[in-house]
Amino acid sequence: MFTLLQLREGRFLRAFLGPMVQEARTRGAWSGRLVVTAPRAHGAGALAQWAAAGGYSVAVRGPQGTRVLRPEPPDALVDGFAHPQRLQAEVQAAVPLVVVSNTTEVGLEYHAEPAAAPATFPGRLTAWLAARRRAGVGEPVCVIPCELITDNGARLRESVLAHAAAWGLDGPGLVAGVAFADTLVDRIVTPWEAPGAGPLDCATEPYTAWFIAGVPGWVRRALPFPEITWVEDVGPARRRKLRLLNGTHSLLAAFGLLLGLGTVGEALGHPALGPFVREALAVEGVGSFPGGERGEAEAFGRATLERLSNPAMSDPLSRLALALGAKLRARWTPILEGWHQERGDWPPRFAAGVAAYLHLAVGAPAAVDLATLDDAAAVARLRDIAAGRPRDFVQAAAKDPAWPVPADPGLLDLVSAAHTAMAAGGAAAWLAGRSASSADIGFRG
Repeated sequence: MFTLLQLREGRFLRAFLGPMVQEARTRGAWSGRLVVTAPRAHGAGALAQWAAAGGYSVAVRGPQGTRVLRPEPPDALVDGFAHPQRLQAEVQAAVPLVVVSNTTEVGLEYHAEPAAAPATFPGRLTAWLAARRRAGVGEPVCVIPCELITDNGARLRESVLAHAAAWGLDGPGLVAGVAFADTLVDRIVTPWEAPGAGPLDCATEPYTAWFIAGVPGWVRRALPFPEITWVEDVGPARRRKLRLLNGTHSLLAAFGLLLGLGTVGEALGHPALGPFVREALAVEGVGSFPGGERGEAEAFGRATLERLSNPAMSDPLSRLALALGAKLRARWTPILEGWHQERGDWPPRFAAGVAAYLHLAVGAPAAVDLATLDDAAAVARLRDIAAGRPRDFVQAAAKDPAWPVPADPGLLDLVSAAHTAMAAGGAAAWLAGRSASSADIGFRG
């Protein structure tokens, strides 16, 4: 017996972890106690909804149709802010404890706070570990953060040690028996917008993946989920997802919004943009990986196209454009630099993607105003530069602190040429004027 403490009541873990637990229970492989709590006080409403409804539905929507799952209710739903003693009893139980979290990307950072009433996840985790130690609980603990940041386990551990130091606790002793896993999760989850669907119901795709590194054997035995891939290093999987799935999402958003399109499905179905994005993924995205990783990258790229082409799971492009500048830095810079390292030049399609982002930012006619979705101050600076220095706009913009990609002269020349053409004739004309011979470039086989 062990306790699996799910720290997040939200949609993603309901559609990601919930079905895994349900499947393991159904085949008699589950020996744990599932306890769900919220990372912040405002999660109380969703916990109450969950308790009142007694459960929720997950619609797994694929090209062949929809399959509806209804996971059993957790063993306990605990509002740790309104009822701290109840949560304390759960975390101090004399059994192994696995904590799975999915707070925001900044939810693992250290913030100074009082030891008596911590509000952040790292602070609360520190308090839970201290309580287990004071109670003499010798059973092991494993923390599995699902936040989409690099080295999420190591960063959470650092935040716990920072809290311990600030509160006068023995930090090294506190984390000595705790495994902090490094992880990567991958599944698209959306609301289930169907007649009769409840507020907790959600929709997801058939694809699901969970890469976990740095856990002891007892955790592997406790979590008998076939969706988990136990690895020594999640880095290769993270690079594939970041460049090929997330990088393609951003390329679809930048061009798609310029063309007045609303969803991923519309963008992939566009006669000019669809082939262009497929080329960018198959040629430049996959080609940005070193030779030893390219085979797995190509397989993941194929799977990515299948996922993006799922008509039942088509994301709004406006959602994919949120914080677009920062996303380009994280997603496209590795593609650009990887390609340059492998080939010696710069990938022209993703360079054109940078031009599309700039064209979108400086106020080109589009489905949305990027300033409402991205860093408004950075977008305003780009617009000022475009108005004041139109001839060398790209070179001037590349000196801004928010410039998202390498400022290499060769890359800037490619970006500048594409941006000039788009500014003169529009993104649609630029895409339509590309060589028709490139339309059949794609994955081999």
